[in-house]
Amino acid sequence: MRQRTLNSVVPRCLGMLFLIALLMFVAGSTALDAGPSKAKEREEHSSRIRSILRQLIQQRLPELAGYNIRIKQFESRDSYLRTGVTPLQAMRSKKKRYYDLFFNSRLFDSPPPEGALKAILVHELVHIRDYTGMNAGALLKLARRYLTDSSFTRRYERQTDEGALERGEGEGLKAYRQWLYPRLDPDDLEKKRATYYTPEEIDAWMAEHQP
Repeated sequence: MRQRTLNSVVPRCLGMLFLIALLMFVAGSTALDAGPSKAKEREEHSSRIRSILRQLIQQRLPELAGYNIRIKQFESRDSYLRTGVTPLQAMRSKKKRYYDLFFNSRLFDSPPPEGALKAILVHELVHIRDYTGMNAGALLKLARRYLTDSSFTRRYERQTDEGALERGEGEGLKAYRQWLYPRLDPDDLEKKRATYYTPEEIDAWMAEHQP
């Protein structure tokens, strides 16, 4: 009896640890030390993003009204925006969770055009919309496949791009990719072009779907 109990408990514990590791990796959460000036700057950037999100939710994704979205900061070489759900929040009911949107402070060193910023934020909101429909088990499955299956990652990110394109963000999304590409090293650029819609593919999508 004890052995059967251990056999059932251990996989659940391991699965929970895996969930924690995966969700934190996907979220890209990084603790950042900052003095008063950096903290003020970060809050100004957070306030700007928060203001744009309110507008975009109202105009583009009204189904997200009433959900809690937190703005946080992270550091990355090749990524400027990410979304995630912490393990604790994943265990809560979907309406009571906090969904995290992370921004890289380098996003504002030489920021993209306003339309480009709005478009990529719509892309991130489409991710959050997906998370609101998932329980903890589904979030675990998504995180695991995202991190271990590059073909799935490509399909999922291109599907998310299409979510932004379907909401009228084609020109902005193209402008964002044009802003992003010169900031990447050759390996990261190749990966981005393989995973997400390129400007040329965005033009082709818009031409195919124009009214």
